[in-house]
Amino acid sequence: MAAPATKRAVVLLSGGLDSATCLAWARGRGFECHTLAVDYGQRHRVELDAARRVATALGAAGHCVVAVDLRAIGARTLTLDCDVLQADGGTRTAAITGGWVALALAVRSIAGKKNVLPNPIRRSVAAVSVGIVDGQVRLDLDYDEDSTAEVDMNVVATGEGELVEVQGTAEGKPFPRSDLDRMLEAALAGLATLRDLQLGAVGGKP
Repeated sequence: MAAPATKRAVVLLSGGLDSATCLAWARGRGFECHTLAVDYGQRHRVELDAARRVATALGAAGHCVVAVDLRAIGARTLTLDCDVLQADGGTRTAAITGGWVALALAVRSIAGKKNVLPNPIRRSVAAVSVGIVDGQVRLDLDYDEDSTAEVDMNVVATGEGELVEVQGTAEGKPFPRSDLDRMLEAALAGLATLRDLQLGAVGGKP
């Protein structure tokens, strides 16, 4: 039987005191945290910078920014609750990918209603893990692969293939730039497949 995976959490981080306290609480209890900030066109862009600084200062494993046009949603609140029912590596990346699908479906359920535009979501976003195991590039690592990888990396990108986050670690020794390029190529190919699956789940365009 495989050893239990590291406790992981996704924290919605605004850069303010409440969300920073939540992140500090999770980190203090041994959670490996991935933070998520929302770019909704806020007037004070310093909030996004603050969220990034807080994530770094409190030791978040990675930080992702998702762009949403909240003005098109109207006076409504959207809450994404990502529960990983069967954990086998890649829980944080699965939460980001599935979370976007949940958001798109929630927005679609209110689309066309009063004061709501048809398409308030600007773009899709997905995440995947990638690494080098036994000298070979592996995509979407399971627990056994993740625990023995020479390099472990998470990649977040938009549906257009633009990078949102690249977070990687050399587990035993430094790795060459060529390995980074190989992992990015594999990750972006996998993310393109995830994008197609996401769009299929929501019935087409975001």
